[in-house]
Amino acid sequence: MLFAIASVTLAQPTSALRYWSSGELKTGDSKPLLSTPTHLLKLVRVSSAPLAESHEGTSDVFFVESGSGSIVAGGEIEGATAVPNMPGEMRGRSVRGGQRYELKPGAMINIPPATPYLIQAAAGLNLVQLRINVGMHPWSLVSTQQTTLAGTKGRPTEAVALSPDQGRIVYWSAEPLQHAHEALAKKAAAGESVADPREFVSIPATRTHTYNFLHRIMGKNGQPPGVDFHSGNTDIYFDVGGSATLMTEGEIENREPIPNRPGEERGTLIKNGKGYKMQPGGVVNMPPLVPHQSLPDAGGFTYMLIKVNTGSYPWSLIEK
Repeated sequence: MLFAIASVTLAQPTSALRYWSSGELKTGDSKPLLSTPTHLLKLVRVSSAPLAESHEGTSDVFFVESGSGSIVAGGEIEGATAVPNMPGEMRGRSVRGGQRYELKPGAMINIPPATPYLIQAAAGLNLVQLRINVGMHPWSLVSTQQTTLAGTKGRPTEAVALSPDQGRIVYWSAEPLQHAHEALAKKAAAGESVADPREFVSIPATRTHTYNFLHRIMGKNGQPPGVDFHSGNTDIYFDVGGSATLMTEGEIENREPIPNRPGEERGTLIKNGKGYKMQPGGVVNMPPLVPHQSLPDAGGFTYMLIKVNTGSYPWSLIEK
């Protein structure tokens, strides 16, 4: 067992339920989307003269909506200077010794704290940036929700990081994520299990956030996937392929707790809820204590899920 269950206080809602369509995110100038005690979301349109940067207080996740470019991550910042009144924030003119990653629609990258990076645009590069506060309580409670953390014979768990550096750079290029969506859809259509996606994608985990890559389909007799309800984490969805109606709020039919998972409940259907149409490139912020359920369309629905742990120090230091 990788983690022991910790005794923690279950969180109250730390943010609003928000949905952004791909159309909203592919164009427009940089702007904040959402700020919470544990994380923030921003739309970033990369300028022609960006600065190198690093942040001790956050992990940064980028999802490419439109355009093209690259990111150099790792190494050292050349001409590094500290940002006044923002401890742990560094800026500079370039990055020396890092690795270059291609940015095109559908690509993602996870950058741990204190890792220099520089984003360069080639054509109209728009990114969704998720910044995750790294001052957290132990991740053991929320990690139990991640079924793929347990490991299976011959397939070890990917990049589970318990050290203060909060993990490593993890990059998912656009084509393999699309291939994973198509392969999982094919397996599901053949009646095979799609519960463990690590055959296709890396699934890192840290003390503050963890990933899963999920393909949802309607079950036999049109039965949708079950209802999820969490007290210990916010769910961030990045739609990779396919489409679905994401049902939220409302009442949970056949609601029951999950044994040995404090604050975790399941059910069979959301009644009197609100629906959001998910399409590739769409993003959802699903806060704690909000029921949610996917109603996949034909062909299924695939998304990268980031679970953000909800215990934090004040966010005001690093939200600027």
